[in-house]
Amino acid sequence: MTLFKQLLHETIKLASAHDDLAEELFCAGDIGHLQRWRDDGRADEIWEALHPGRLDARVGCVVFIYAVLHMRHLAEKADQLNKTIFRLKKLAPKERRRAANRLTRGELSPQEFAELAAFFEKAETGRAADFFEPIFAVRSDKHGTRRCAIFCRLVSDLVRRGTRWHDKEVAALAEIALNRKDITTDMVRSYREAGRRDATRKSRRKT
Repeated sequence: MTLFKQLLHETIKLASAHDDLAEELFCAGDIGHLQRWRDDGRADEIWEALHPGRLDARVGCVVFIYAVLHMRHLAEKADQLNKTIFRLKKLAPKERRRAANRLTRGELSPQEFAELAAFFEKAETGRAADFFEPIFAVRSDKHGTRRCAIFCRLVSDLVRRGTRWHDKEVAALAEIALNRKDITTDMVRSYREAGRRDATRKSRRKT
């Protein structure tokens, strides 16, 4: 067993301990993610492609393993936030009417109503990218693609070396992390470029 796979195995044992340290370091789904990674024939190839000549770099391997786990955690949380924003957009008209009724009954001051109305307008008309960084904002979730898109964007930035992108390795890491078999380099490139376009548009709006 290579050092990288040995460290994956040790991380699985640590996550499986279910003690205070495991509770602090790991989240639901991590053990399955790590097991798929350890058992995947591409694991060493991915590490070597991203870190040439460093197959025996123990600290680097550990940092990379935990970083990729963290990227999956962020993608899952951002996915839920996008869903919450979508629900909020649907609720905004109803909540605006409710606030107007409360204003009529004297339960809200004009200033309080104005603040709520501004919030509801932003919720109803704004894009997800208006609420948080564009890298996390993905409107479409057809067949669960949003979590995949966010993960690919995050990991692409994580493993980028100068101007070189590693779409092949990111696609493989996404398949392992999300337990899928259909993620291509073209999909990774599309997700990444869409995120960069959204970031550019948001930056222009600020100026």
